Amino acid sequence: MVTVPSGIVAPALRLARANRTFVSADEARRHVRARSLRPTSYAPPGRLHPDVRVDVAEHGGWPVYTVAPRIGTPVGSLVYVHGGGWVNQIVSQHWHLAAQIAAEANTTVTVPIYPLIPFGCDC
Repeated sequence: MVTVPSGIVAPALRLARANRTFVSADEARRHVRARSLRPTSYAPPGRLHPDVRVDVAEHGGWPVYTVAPRIGTPVGSLVYVHGGGWVNQIVSQHWHLAAQIAAEANTTVTVPIYPLIPFGCDC
């Protein structure tokens, strides 16, 4: 696996303008408004690690997914809270990481889907 020195990541993201949505308050508000009009899916992708299974339950009106090894008894558990700053929904890269953790660590990964702005607050 190729790793990138941490000192390069932040400047590269600035050059790529990866955070352009959140540079100004107006841009951030536009992004939140667009997400409220057209929410993105939080469902796991159709194909994940072949050695895991995904189950879903509802808690407090929100789905909570469990990613677990298909074979054997998991030796532990953890909660995976995806990034996104309470504005962006979980994406496929998060799902693949949760599945990889479950498979390689032989553990159960709980993935709660939580309310995002503006649905989770009175903004």
